[in-house]
Amino acid sequence: MSPTLAERRRAALGRRTLLRLATAGSVDDGKSTLVGRLLFDTNSVLADTLDHVEKVSKRKGLGQADLALLTDGLRAEREQGITIDVAYRYFATPARKFILADCPGHVEYTRNTVTGSSTADVIVLLVDARKGVVEQTRRHLAVASLLRVPHVVLVVNKIDLVDFSEAVFTEIATDFALMSRSLGVRDTHCIPVSATEGDNVVTRSHRTPWYDGPTVLGYLETVDDTPLAVGEEFRFPVQHVVRPQSAARAPWAAQTPAVDGDYRGYAGKVASGRVRVGEEIVVLPRCSHAVVEGIDTPDGPLDFAVAGQSVVLRLNTDLDVSRGDILAATDAPPAAAREVSATVCWLAERPLHLGARVLVQHGTALVKAVVKSIDGSLDLTFDSGAVPGWVPTSTLELNDIGRVRLALASPLPIDPYREHRATGAFIIVDEADGWTLGAGMAGSTSLASSATRGSAAAPERRL
Repeated sequence: MSPTLAERRRAALGRRTLLRLATAGSVDDGKSTLVGRLLFDTNSVLADTLDHVEKVSKRKGLGQADLALLTDGLRAEREQGITIDVAYRYFATPARKFILADCPGHVEYTRNTVTGSSTADVIVLLVDARKGVVEQTRRHLAVASLLRVPHVVLVVNKIDLVDFSEAVFTEIATDFALMSRSLGVRDTHCIPVSATEGDNVVTRSHRTPWYDGPTVLGYLETVDDTPLAVGEEFRFPVQHVVRPQSAARAPWAAQTPAVDGDYRGYAGKVASGRVRVGEEIVVLPRCSHAVVEGIDTPDGPLDFAVAGQSVVLRLNTDLDVSRGDILAATDAPPAAAREVSATVCWLAERPLHLGARVLVQHGTALVKAVVKSIDGSLDLTFDSGAVPGWVPTSTLELNDIGRVRLALASPLPIDPYREHRATGAFIIVDEADGWTLGAGMAGSTSLASSATRGSAAAPERRL
């Protein structure tokens, strides 16, 4: 049987597959327990850690180990029995390696969910089988839609508390499908689970004979992990200009003819697309053109590089290229914008006001900016089959998701986020103390065909 497209792409990347996932859901839906169960059943927990969890569980009067304690690392989390900050965990199976972000469920920690989901390939969204889809479910699915997370899996947890009812699961799955369609989330899957008992987490449960889909781990091991960015146009934010002296040259340098003279390379990570030796590129925002003469790595030169690889590019001519510039494909380069309309997730306790002076960090570039307008905030109190709308506002408060327009002091070659997840994203930074204030998605990012409610301004269609 011929290899699938995903398998061919993974072979081209030449690495063991790595999946980034995030968990989200409402309070007490069992996110930390699910993560703990995944770690425990995949033998990813050290013996002394498990021994400590068992002792703490006994002190709390529990008959068995509370697996949620494997991820709730803060003292306040263990005392209150909730997740407050994003907990990152790493585990592996013979099929794949995983980086997991266990996100909080409280509405007041929406900013943490945005942070944990921003780089995820999959969001594992939990609901309590007794409660079904709630407002936090809609909120987190809206965040997944805005962030363009490729895959969303709904875990209907605590199915044992509703006697493993197929009717309950079907009703929740139907509500979730309607909500996903209204938000424009395409790739979804639903799994009935009991995280405490282990049903359908790593091993299939005989108590859900009506369910014939994969377990949670089975889904995560087989879901297509090919980065969306691989199929997009080439983008390469320059992180550093490499000008090594003779003593600092890499072992492969002697095999590179250009090193006999003055070596000049541009180090960074391929944000999207691919680049080959001999291809013409454009340097933005200066719009200078050059040809890629070589692609260097610590392990030696390459003929081509794809999204996700960190390399050094050599060009056939000396140009004024510095940190913050972007090397892009000549056939579809991003336009250098002086004004950017964006959807912003506000992460700071201090509110955002009209006229505020901030810094915009886009890739490796940092420019000054002024808030020209605040065009609305996202209203997430909508029914499962409806579309969330935008309500008028003059400020953005902590955890708000809003639309803003920024005037930039210097032009930025920024893509619409809906087309380029990597180079369409930016963060807003306080110019006084350097604190991160918000996470932005450039361009007219939208939730399906959502309309503005009330008298809020219509979304901008330009960058």
